[in-house]
Amino acid sequence: MRLDATALHLFLAIAPAMLAPVAGAETYTFEPGDEWAKIGPKLVAGDEVVLLEGTHVPAQFENLAGEPGKPIVIRASEKTPLAEIAARREGLRLTNCRHIRIERLLVKGARRAGIVIDSIGSARSEDIAIHDSVVAGVSGLVEQSGILVISTDGIDIRRTRIENCAGSMIRFENSSSITCERLQLRTIDAARCATALLFLGDIDKVDVNDAIVSGQFETGLSLGANDAPRAPREVRDPVPLKPNAPRPDSGTPPNAEPTGVQPSAIEPRRVLFSNGTFTNLLLSGCDRAIEVGSSDSALITATTVIDPIEEVVRLVAPSEGKAPPSLRFRENIVVWRPRGLRRFVDAPEGLDCSKLVFGPNIWWSKELPDGLPLLGPTENPFVGTLDTPQTTTLDPALDTGGRPATEDAKLFGRNL
Repeated sequence: MRLDATALHLFLAIAPAMLAPVAGAETYTFEPGDEWAKIGPKLVAGDEVVLLEGTHVPAQFENLAGEPGKPIVIRASEKTPLAEIAARREGLRLTNCRHIRIERLLVKGARRAGIVIDSIGSARSEDIAIHDSVVAGVSGLVEQSGILVISTDGIDIRRTRIENCAGSMIRFENSSSITCERLQLRTIDAARCATALLFLGDIDKVDVNDAIVSGQFETGLSLGANDAPRAPREVRDPVPLKPNAPRPDSGTPPNAEPTGVQPSAIEPRRVLFSNGTFTNLLLSGCDRAIEVGSSDSALITATTVIDPIEEVVRLVAPSEGKAPPSLRFRENIVVWRPRGLRRFVDAPEGLDCSKLVFGPNIWWSKELPDGLPLLGPTENPFVGTLDTPQTTTLDPALDTGGRPATEDAKLFGRNL
């Protein structure tokens, strides 16, 4: 078969592309001490950055972009030992990055945060996973957090241990679609931490399952107690719609003054924290287990609280324009030593506590039930709304893992 001139030119043009190998993901391997952050501009979806055994220098990346199902992976070369990063200000920082997975890293000695996921300008980081990693010993600058997440949509943290961070173990600001599973958050020796899990600013869609908080903490879990210290990214104000022309039969002159406040002019109060579920938590050694400010659709269930000192729940009065606290607390176990707990709930005077709703829970101390009025008003020591009567006469007989041994208590609290 003969080819005419046009077909021949076309064949010669596409032949090199047909014969060239299909481009695939690359693996970049780095020795301890290498400046591995320099690889950033070359990374594309599916690439892997592999850190060999040893201690590596800190790294910052900006605008890395994997794809759904084809993340850019930063990992240790083997399952053990972890690849260590000797942090200075931060260990690893990802800014305006999408579809990234971090695996098997050890970050020690950072001053601000071990791992930072943040956003600058109009972009937002998205779909970031941190798995099988350890962060330890963060103190000295600003947040002092093990993991710091700012303005990110989609963060997944699993099988990770964080310890001895002065500010918070994990801090989320203005972020959404947060998943945490199988976390160990602890202080050891004489170290003390302000908050284990801290949620600030606009937070939406949170699922935390199977987390152990142990050591010395001021607060175990803080939901919507404050705005984030930095403002959310700027957005343009919407263009107001033009008013509809009056219907001919309405009898309303076109330029008539409004006779009263229109319903649309009354703006609803904004909720800081919303759509959160916390399941199978163990909160041990906290001054207060839970702190709640502006919130909605927040549920704490199948959780065990051991030896809180100040209170189990602290309610924070919302600032102007913010919705009040709202929390459902059910199927949990709270135990404490006699005279070791000051009150069940601490609430500012005059705050509406009706949206703090207690489902079935077990509360146990050898001072109960006779000491119940010491923990709150005689008529309602729980300072909230009771869906069902609370159980105060059943010793759950917790084992060393915080699991109840009493048969009647096995439907309550952490059972993992």
